[in-house]
Parts: sequence; C-alpha cells; structure tokens
Amino acid sequence: MYTDYTPDNEKIQSMEYFYRGGLLAAIEVMKHDSTQIGKLDYVTKYSYRSADTTKPAVATIEGEAFVRKRAPIPEDQAAPAQRIREYGPPYRAVRLLDVFDFDTLNRLRRLTPTAIGYATNMEERLGWAMDEKRLLSINYTDTSSHRKRMRDMHQILEDKTSDLNEAGQLLHTKVRNARGEQLWTIDYTYDEVGRLQKKTHWVRYVPQQAVPLITKDTPPKKTKKKRSKKQTAEPPPTIVALPPAEPVVYKIEYFSYTPEGLLEQHIVEEKDRQTVLDYSYFNE
Repeated sequence: MYTDYTPDNEKIQSMEYFYRGGLLAAIEVMKHDSTQIGKLDYVTKYSYRSADTTKPAVATIEGEAFVRKRAPIPEDQAAPAQRIREYGPPYRAVRLLDVFDFDTLNRLRRLTPTAIGYATNMEERLGWAMDEKRLLSINYTDTSSHRKRMRDMHQILEDKTSDLNEAGQLLHTKVRNARGEQLWTIDYTYDEVGRLQKKTHWVRYVPQQAVPLITKDTPPKKTKKKRSKKQTAEPPPTIVALPPAEPVVYKIEYFSYTPEGLLEQHIVEEKDRQTVLDYSYFNE
C-alpha cells in the first residue's frame, strides 16, 4: 500500500499493489476528496512473458485477474509483455494498452502505447485522443543510449541521447526537440559504490531581438516621400533569434542514503525554491 496525505493528514491518493508468483500483477489507484471516500481513478494490469522467446508465454489475462498457467518464472527471467490501464467513471470506456519489446539483454527496446475507446474530454483530462498511438524507441550501444518518443508513430515529442559509464549508468543526457535543437542537458554524479548522488540540469536560453526585416535579395528602395493626409502604419519588426547564450544551471538534485543503501533524502533546488523529500522505512 502507498498513501499520499496532505499536511492536515487527509488522504489525497492511495495505491494498492497486487502480486502473483513474485511478479507485479496489478496496481489499483484511488483518489480521495474532502469526504475522504475513495473513488477509483484507474487500475493498471500486467501480463508477462518469459525472457526466452523460444518458450510460450506463461501469463495470460482472463477477466479481471491474471492467471498463471505454469510454474512461476524467476523474477530475473521475466519481462512484461503488456500493460493495460482501465479508468474509473466517467472514463470506463477508455483503455490504455502498452505493448513492450525487450532485447536479448532484457532491456526495453520499444514501448507502443495505444488509446482504445472514447469518452468526453478524454484528451483534456487523460492526455490522450481517441485511437491515438505513440511510440517509445530506445537504441543501445556499449557507451550510449538513444531514446525517442513519438506521437502517431511519426511526430517527435522528445529526443534523448545519453552517454553511459562502464557500469551502464547514465553520465550525460542531451534532450532535443522535434527540430533537433538542444533544449537542456543533465549531468549525473555517483558515489564510490555506484549510487546516484547528484543530478545537474543545464539549459540554454535563446534570446530574441526585434529588428526590421531586411534581406540581401530585396534591398530597400529609395523612394520620394509623397504628401498624404493619411499616415500609413509601419510594418511590425521581425523577431530574430540570437545565438544561444552559455548554458546555465536551472535545477540541481541531491540524493543521500541510509547505511543499508536505501534512499533517505532527495533535495531538489530550482530557482529560489528548495523541495526536501525525507524517506523512512519500517519492517513488519
């Protein structure tokens, strides 16, 4: 169980996790209003396949539950095949289907989400249009990974290229837009045992300047001024982007851990605001 509270100890959201054979089967998410009565927000369900593609899948969806037909697969040999999100009212007619594709090293290579069904205002509230398809593709080398997210299988939403260290951890990430322009970069710092200690986010601001539009092909012509009672409005200046300035830090994240290696504190500093997340653990 995971529950999110307000400072007045009122529930905001609760998440209940269900497992079968040591693998995550479903997550039920409830939202809570001022009455503290939980209402279903959505349910996410998982089905799995064996990492060995020569063997048939051992998990299937039957009704509202996942039924395992054979012996459970070890967790390190299983990979999710599909993920289905079912929404509560008034979006019960909408389903979000994610199809996973992994490489031989069990790394995610492709994720294909598809919105199925229709409900009023679903694009505004859920962020998905009817029958919309998206694609997340990831290509790996020994020293880098390239992640690209697209809408309708062609419109680029995000383009990330990351350098990896010898342990396969992220070192530097460059984020570009659909035009290939670099938006920001992220640097990662680890401690001596390989735990993430710091993330530094850099951004390049592109200043703009209003100048009149003058081109080499159409030089301005000298004409005699004519007297006229009416004044003609001058054309508005053209906004021209100047070369990007030097990158500046706009956000820094710090991470600290308990002696057992569990995350103890996560600090986010952005502009004049600092957010501190403290984690505590208990054993049952």
